[in-house]
Amino acid sequence: MKSIDAYLDQVRSHLHLDAVTEGKIIRELKSYFEEELAELQGAGMPVQDSAREAIRSSGKPRSLARLFYEAYSRGSWVDALLVLQPHLVAAALFLTHLWSNPFAILTAFGGVLLVALYGWRQGRPGWVYPWIGYASSPFIATIFYSRAFIYNSAADLLLGSRLSLSHVGLLLFIGLYALFIWLVVFSVLRVVKRDWVLVSFMLSPLPVLGVWISEIARIGARFYSTDPAAYRWDQAMTAAFLLLGLFSVLFIRFRWRLARILLLAGAGIGATLLVGLSILRTTHLLTLPLLLALPVFTLLAPAVLERILGHGEQTSG
Repeated sequence: MKSIDAYLDQVRSHLHLDAVTEGKIIRELKSYFEEELAELQGAGMPVQDSAREAIRSSGKPRSLARLFYEAYSRGSWVDALLVLQPHLVAAALFLTHLWSNPFAILTAFGGVLLVALYGWRQGRPGWVYPWIGYASSPFIATIFYSRAFIYNSAADLLLGSRLSLSHVGLLLFIGLYALFIWLVVFSVLRVVKRDWVLVSFMLSPLPVLGVWISEIARIGARFYSTDPAAYRWDQAMTAAFLLLGLFSVLFIRFRWRLARILLLAGAGIGATLLVGLSILRTTHLLTLPLLLALPVFTLLAPAVLERILGHGEQTSG
């Protein structure tokens, strides 16, 4: 019946689970309503009245969806261990100062990328989202480090200079930028159809990484740097990633959606401030409002995007 179908559509719009689980829940609810309607109509109740009574007895769609969310969204302790690992990898790179070693960076990034791709292909379980966030960090670093080259090469080309190898490099960087933007947009649009909270979870490491990379690029730190200034924030970065790891474990284990949102807000703001406040002492490019705005944006922008695009992803992919 149309009234029951509309009710089930409302339930589904508030589930915020993967498409397979949502389909299973809706099928179970549909079977329940069919049995309930048959029982009520067998007792002599008119068709329309029986539908209204079945819907009334099931409660509000949002409340029913919340019960299913709490039943299906909680991750296991194995999931909690998996979600912790990328944060520990990042913390270890800063604890040992190996972030300036290209072999260590390539090894860590390669491992993170492979796990992120595996998790994506396995239907994006809850533990995979921080892995996806960390996998984008080399692209962010490339953008910061190549800004001067891009600006100078583009200006040189616009002023009528003859084509040179630097202009070929400019085209390569533009292609890399386009690829990065496409990957971010693609992943965000796919995940936000499931749940905007998972997008915020995925992006949670990026404010911390962005603040640090911008400052490292500003002082001109390179691989195998001997400048002590390049390592002055390593202790704060280690603590920030451990904080993000702890909050990620709690995020996976908590059933309640509001608690997850509060965890993301606390982790994002706390970790960004932990690193940013130490950087504020040495730079005039960052401000406290900007430090607060970065994690708040990664938390709230996905919520706005989901409201615009709506909820519901395809079962394939």
